[in-house]
Amino acid sequence: MDFKLVIEGLGDRDVKLSWSTRDPDWDATPYLVDRSMLLRAGEDLRRELRDITNHGLDSQRRGAQPAYTARLEPLRSAGGVLFNAIFDAQDGDTEQAREIREEIQKHARELAAGRAAPANLAIVLRDDGVLVPWSFAFNAEADVAPLASDPPDPGRTLRLKDFHGFWLSQFCIRQRFTGLDRLPTMPRTTPDFRGLHIVNEQLFTDAMSILRDRPNAAGRVNDVFFQPLRPGNMVRDWTATREEWARIKDANDSVVFVFGHSDGEMIELGLAPPGQDRRRYSLSSAAFRDLIRKAGATSASFCFLNACRTASPDPNPGGALFNASFLKATRQKGFHGFIGTEAEVGNADSLHYASEFLYLIYAEGYSVGEAFDALAAREDLLPFNFYYSCFALPDFRIPRPVAISEVEARSPSPPPSAPGASI
Repeated sequence: MDFKLVIEGLGDRDVKLSWSTRDPDWDATPYLVDRSMLLRAGEDLRRELRDITNHGLDSQRRGAQPAYTARLEPLRSAGGVLFNAIFDAQDGDTEQAREIREEIQKHARELAAGRAAPANLAIVLRDDGVLVPWSFAFNAEADVAPLASDPPDPGRTLRLKDFHGFWLSQFCIRQRFTGLDRLPTMPRTTPDFRGLHIVNEQLFTDAMSILRDRPNAAGRVNDVFFQPLRPGNMVRDWTATREEWARIKDANDSVVFVFGHSDGEMIELGLAPPGQDRRRYSLSSAAFRDLIRKAGATSASFCFLNACRTASPDPNPGGALFNASFLKATRQKGFHGFIGTEAEVGNADSLHYASEFLYLIYAEGYSVGEAFDALAAREDLLPFNFYYSCFALPDFRIPRPVAISEVEARSPSPPPSAPGASI
């Protein structure tokens, strides 16, 4: 059974959750939950994700093996609080919420018993301010917690079954904002495709210095960004971005990839040298939205925003306004959503994930949804492949190239350590 969840904020106090399925006999009445409790639970969970990232960075600096499994229980606990907040109905709606909760738990039990496959969960957002890491809701009551009999081993490598019980293991989750442009039939041969890769050169260089020690990782980055897999251009400042985007924005279908740093106010591609205009390297979210605006919808684009917390509100004062404006940039005419991060990710891990994702899009002809699901099944990318959320229309794809110019797909191997600094 596939599910659909419509999220609608009702002022500062409540959020309305409306569940539905394709089953005509399953009729769920909307119910209200406390907005502040839902957002607080989401932010507490993101803090656990950030702690996992920081632990990995610290372990890498010390040359030690990260003890990620020791961080699973706090993550499950925070995920359980989020799960409860999703079904903690207000104002007499408890029966409706209880029925839906039981249906979700039934699906989890069927999945754990091998009698069902992960279901699709389409989340439709009618409120820019209700951004929650739904993938990490933890269904502790469904009796699916793994490894109950396994001896504790904090130093072992993470496995996919470590994440059983989280919604990311029970659903293929897709989020989208209302008002997103309808996707044209894809793939199409015209207009021609172009990739626009906007990078912070220092972060890129730092990440590559770490990825060279991971089997195949640096090679995959070279495949995507420096080999002629697809027509594209790498730019390293916003001046060059404007020039390249003006050339392709209305004439070509495109992927707009941003690899930079965000502090909740600006998108940073580096520090301006003395005497140069800082706006060449720093751009506000409002200016970014204006920069990528198209004249119409003759071309189709989606964004991969590989900077800190691009799929979540910034916790600092004014952060929600920043993210609302930033995310609105990907919902303009001719755009079909974005891939973003729920929490901070180290530079090397974020570049590793992005290169694998773009390779599947560029070289293998995967749709956005297919690429997203394929990487979610990769144990060698754990845990950071789960930090990404898909807000793009999943059927976006480009034509598969006839030949891949002597580039062969490589079999991944588990990375030996966590990355350097986070974006």
